[in-house]
Amino acid sequence: MNYNIGCSGFYYTDWKKKFYPDGLSQKDWLPFYAEHFKTVEINNTFYRMPVEKNLLSWKNKTPADFKFTIKANRFFTHDKKLIVDEEFNRQIQIFNNTLNVLDDKLGCILWQIPGSIHNDLTVLRHWCDTVDKSKQNVIEFRHTSWFTDDVYEMLHNYKIAFCMISAPDNLPEATVATAPTAYLRMHGKQKWYRYLYSDDELHEWEKRIKSLTGVENMYVYFNNDYDANAVKNAKKLSGLLK
Repeated sequence: MNYNIGCSGFYYTDWKKKFYPDGLSQKDWLPFYAEHFKTVEINNTFYRMPVEKNLLSWKNKTPADFKFTIKANRFFTHDKKLIVDEEFNRQIQIFNNTLNVLDDKLGCILWQIPGSIHNDLTVLRHWCDTVDKSKQNVIEFRHTSWFTDDVYEMLHNYKIAFCMISAPDNLPEATVATAPTAYLRMHGKQKWYRYLYSDDELHEWEKRIKSLTGVENMYVYFNNDYDANAVKNAKKLSGLLK
């Protein structure tokens, strides 16, 4: 299993002096980050559609084996609520074409589904039919109704990765791989984004990850960015998985 461990984003001002050296220019944050991790999850594309110029800049600042996961824009997940129509199809073509500039540095596309959307297999099937199968798509659910065998089976049939999560709000910590690429997001436990995982908790996730079968690539992103906790936990888990 090839492990890709990193953080959900790299552009956090409160990481100065905690991760980024004092005096390091912000334009050099990504190259510095890439010295420590070989992948990053880009979240700002959720709020703004990706821009080719920015993607090329990131691509050129990172090593050849570095991987970017790009979060799908909220237009698809929160505005359209995964409902495929003419405008959805038009925008997704633009979105996918823009991501092509990353070439082999594109790791995954993450689709984060809001908790307000409940299980609907018909909607899910239409979305699965629509996404670009040449790219590794990952879907993250935020409502418990989606954590079912029917959903896992459908994603498996389309080779779309189910996003495992560690999060508050009683969301299940299901250890499930539905594609040769497996994916895990660590949001925190008692509080979103402000939690520091203990060594014991990371050891438990190490065991869960190693228990997965049929997985070639494993992506893990820590989204507990507060106080640079994501950096600390990502480094620790990387060491455990080695």
